[in-house]
Amino acid sequence: MNNNLGIMGKNKNINIYYNSMSNFTPPEKLIRFKSDGISLSKRNEKLLRDTYGISLRGKRKNQQKQIIKQAAKELRGGTTNFRNVRYAYRFLARLYNEAAQQINEDAFQEFQQTQQEQEETALRNAITEFRVNNLNVVPYVVSQENLETMGIEGFVRAIQEGMGTERIVIRIMYLDGEVRNITWRPDFVEQLIDYLNEEEEIEGLANFSDTIFLTQIKQINYIEFYRVNQAAGNTAAQPAFFKWLNKTPFDLSKFGIYKSVKPENYTDNCLIKALKAANIEQKKLDACKGLIFNRGVAICKLNMIADIIGKNIRLRRNDNRKHSNIYGSQQYNEEISIGVIDDHYFYVCDVDFTSYAMRNYMELMNKYETYDEWRTIYKVKNKRGKLYDERDEKRCISSFQAIKYLYDNRNEMLSPIGYDDNIFGTIFWDKGMDFVDEDAMGLDYDEDSCLKLNIWDEEKEQKKKEKADKLINCYFDFETSKTKVKDFFAHEEINKLKKECHKKKKTKYYITKLQCLKKRLWRTIHRPYMCCAVIKVNGKGYSLYAVGDDCGKEILIGVCELIRRNNAEKKIRMIAHNCGFDYRFMMKYMFADDQKTKGNGLMNAKGKFYHKKEIYDFEFKDSCKLITMPLKKFGKCFNLKQEKEVFPYTLYNNYKNLQAKFVPIEYAKPEWKNDIESYNTFVENVRRLGFSHMKEDIEHFDVLGYAKYYCMRDCEVLRDGYETFRKWCLEDEVIQIDVNSVWTIASLANKVLMKHDCFEGVYQVGGRVRYFLQKCVVGGRCCTRDNKKWKVKDKIADLDAVSLYPSAFYRMEGFLKGKPKVIKEKDLNMDYLNNTDGYFVKIRITKVGKKYHIPCMSYVDKKSGIRNWTNNMVGKIAYVDKTTLQDWINFQQIEFDLLAGYYYNNGRNPKIREVIKRIFDLRLQKKKEKNPIQVVYKLIMNSAYGKTILKPITTEEKVIKGETEKNKFLDRNYAKIIEFHKVYDNRADPHSFTRKPKYIFKLQKDIIEHFNNAPVGIECLSMSKRIMFEPMCLAEDLDINIYITDTDSMHIEYDKVKTLVDKFQEKYGRNLEGKQLGQLHIDFDLDGAVGEIYSTQSIYLGKKCYIDIIEGKNEKDETIVGHHIRMKGVPNSTLYYTADKLTNKQDVNDRLWEMYDYLYEGVALDFDLLEGGTRPNFKFNGDMTIGYMKEFVRKLSFGSEKGSIHKVLA
Repeated sequence: MNNNLGIMGKNKNINIYYNSMSNFTPPEKLIRFKSDGISLSKRNEKLLRDTYGISLRGKRKNQQKQIIKQAAKELRGGTTNFRNVRYAYRFLARLYNEAAQQINEDAFQEFQQTQQEQEETALRNAITEFRVNNLNVVPYVVSQENLETMGIEGFVRAIQEGMGTERIVIRIMYLDGEVRNITWRPDFVEQLIDYLNEEEEIEGLANFSDTIFLTQIKQINYIEFYRVNQAAGNTAAQPAFFKWLNKTPFDLSKFGIYKSVKPENYTDNCLIKALKAANIEQKKLDACKGLIFNRGVAICKLNMIADIIGKNIRLRRNDNRKHSNIYGSQQYNEEISIGVIDDHYFYVCDVDFTSYAMRNYMELMNKYETYDEWRTIYKVKNKRGKLYDERDEKRCISSFQAIKYLYDNRNEMLSPIGYDDNIFGTIFWDKGMDFVDEDAMGLDYDEDSCLKLNIWDEEKEQKKKEKADKLINCYFDFETSKTKVKDFFAHEEINKLKKECHKKKKTKYYITKLQCLKKRLWRTIHRPYMCCAVIKVNGKGYSLYAVGDDCGKEILIGVCELIRRNNAEKKIRMIAHNCGFDYRFMMKYMFADDQKTKGNGLMNAKGKFYHKKEIYDFEFKDSCKLITMPLKKFGKCFNLKQEKEVFPYTLYNNYKNLQAKFVPIEYAKPEWKNDIESYNTFVENVRRLGFSHMKEDIEHFDVLGYAKYYCMRDCEVLRDGYETFRKWCLEDEVIQIDVNSVWTIASLANKVLMKHDCFEGVYQVGGRVRYFLQKCVVGGRCCTRDNKKWKVKDKIADLDAVSLYPSAFYRMEGFLKGKPKVIKEKDLNMDYLNNTDGYFVKIRITKVGKKYHIPCMSYVDKKSGIRNWTNNMVGKIAYVDKTTLQDWINFQQIEFDLLAGYYYNNGRNPKIREVIKRIFDLRLQKKKEKNPIQVVYKLIMNSAYGKTILKPITTEEKVIKGETEKNKFLDRNYAKIIEFHKVYDNRADPHSFTRKPKYIFKLQKDIIEHFNNAPVGIECLSMSKRIMFEPMCLAEDLDINIYITDTDSMHIEYDKVKTLVDKFQEKYGRNLEGKQLGQLHIDFDLDGAVGEIYSTQSIYLGKKCYIDIIEGKNEKDETIVGHHIRMKGVPNSTLYYTADKLTNKQDVNDRLWEMYDYLYEGVALDFDLLEGGTRPNFKFNGDMTIGYMKEFVRKLSFGSEKGSIHKVLA
């Protein structure tokens, strides 16, 4: 019975899936059983007999039953008889259903294939119509159903093949109301299709902004395409990129091949340059630019280009084709020749030298003084024993022959552009070639563009402080509610669509788009209902609050009015904790705004606000970037009076409650289902603050009054905490810096080190030097023993390093001074390098003499981008500094080839050791005194190295106001635009036609001005790993088992820690265990435990994924048990939630252990990061709205091999 139900359930599901495809009818119907799960209708019984050729004619009933049972028995095979005829029929029905199901599945696959082809063809035809008829919009809407039918690959393939390099914007509408506008670039599509062919899932592609939309099919409403029209007077063009430089004396610049990289050489696409060389008139060139405004130019575009210029194009290609192709829709009177070699277009014409001169130019240059003397030599003739050079101007070869020979002999005649300094000044710096075959001289650099001396300018810093002091600090906070609002964009599109198609035949495009738009007439976003602010003007404090959709604007007006009345400076610094959230509700009211974001966070923003005929300057600052802790911890950190937050967010997320203003107090109860204490505290607070009253014998409370109280308290806590932090930093003997002029804690830490001369004589690096050195950056070592998963039942200690990165700074001899020098080929040996102060080199590993269970070496997998810690490094290329190479030689006994690099030999600045020790000791002292300023020292120490290896910011943002200005900007900057969004404005109703919309453009930028202190950061990271290498390698030499390491910690056998400490003292002459810089200590934490704390059983699944069940004794000498858990990418609250859902065990430790055990056994588990909708979540949309995710499930599984040694349970 169970089997039958399973099969029927499966068949039923399949039929439902078929039925979801409204045009598909299964060719075969499945036989269904009656309610008892066995019996069949007479009709179905006859169908089975006819299908299997069972004849009952002329037979009695008993004979008929025997015939049916015998036929079923023969079909089944074997000797067992059926119990009765009903079971025989059941078997026959199952057999029939299996065959019918296979027929239906085959038919369905064929139907799907046909549907996919039809959808792709329809999209291609629409694109062709769009291009041929020069339409503004592709007359085809890709709905979610269309996208699922044709698949991602089919969709991408149709665009790539049909659209080529057309200048278009792909507009993606999501069901939640968000709209993304992405500029089309054919280059990323090829990589995406290759990736999709190898992997089914594309979870890693969320890192590429261009491809995020392709990973969210289920959330997409529809996709459409529209043209980027060329604005009048626009002469901007997109440059192309040829990856080689000319090493010969021949001038080929006419053909886009240069001897050095100069930004001015890349102002035109290579095809435009070829057309210019062919003397095509400027107006026709301008027309072509609108078509080939992209990095690559598809060959299929040449037909259209030929028609524009009125000449046929003969294309010669370097792909062994015997014949050239002629492009143009008709036969024109004139023809021009274009060549393409290594994805580079050039004009084909005669050059001024011969093939002989090209083949023998080195010899001829030595023989003759000037180029003109030998360029036309085409052969050497022997006359009576004497050699004579024969010259003929007519024997000069074509540019195609010349460039083909040049490219075929590129090893001798060309050099790859290896991130030449000048290329960083163009937006095409990422098209350069990597240092693959560079020699020692390949790293030469221009000092002016690649080096910058670190200078602490006290006068400059004082001016910054004076400028910062002119701004008045205003601390603000928004309260929001999840609300359904009208999607003005969808309504606007519907009205536009109906207007365009008025009195016209309703096409499929019209019907599909209208249906899609009607699905998103409403969207759910976080809607502001209150904003509070506190500000001090001319020494007097003020509190402001406003309610409603425009509460942000009202606060801006209130601030401006206070400043106007007090005749104060019209410069305001708006400070919020997590300002990236709050700024979104004020941005739409500003003009001339400028913003810098990183991910969803706001780095800083500036804008102007108009009030009573005067302009006020506003600056927005995120205090969380400076004080990196939640606001709820400010009270303890800064000795502030701060109440426990008891706020019913669920109640406030219902906008009707806000509109009602007074609601029954019991409405807040669901917020604390299992926490009656918090609910009682909430009720007490409401009554104490006077926000409750009785209405019809039911206690109500003032919803907005209570929200105002807590919002205003948050502003006051932020103000008091920030001002305290600022005061500490100003008055502290070490810091003495005004944080008003600092954006992040990393910047503050960097300024402290600069102020104390730690960087004196140290150069920042940029350009090719920074690019090479940055490859030496290797973060913390995170891996399990042998990269396997382990289940351990043994006493385990968590041995943790004390302040690892400050310890690394303290142990370093100082920062490298002077300028980096290229290592000459003759000096590529360890005898030479060992006598330098420091070096950064590229090596090829030839032998690994010693292997460890937790290796010291690593490499980055090119496909996945994941760093793997492994002993298998033979043949691999690595970039290392002096400390790392010494460690690899010392611990893993490697042999290697030195390939290239830089060295320093101007000494070191040792000041960092003194400064970091001073800060560390001050922190210990203040911590002992219970002085909260110790938190500042901790933040500075832990952030000091981060700024040194800051990666270049490759994108920037530009805010454009107005539709016309948007179109101009899109046209003129198409080459640099990655994507853009229209800012959502809840005021954009039909009565607000005069308000100009805002657009935020994300642009690619050059990085020529990016400098950092990479040598400092690299050496700090390497020294931090040495601090961990020494005890861990020694432990392995002593056969002490370590199961996992996570940057600054290791999980090691508890009973052998003392042995390790003793042997470490013997070998290194230092005490390993302690709480000073460079030492380690056992760091498990268990509430109520005193004395020893250790793990009794553990599961280590992979990097940053493990559980330890820990034990300790309380003051009564009773055993207490707890846990230490971690799962990368999954919050601890979600781990608890999942464990509760997964098992019925009473003890939380048992529930967590069982969940980790499932993962250890290879079971894939779903982790609901929204925890059934109870966990607050925010989705930061590109249009500056904040939505929420209805579903966010992360599936995890660990397929690595299980480890097995003694004391380990496999």
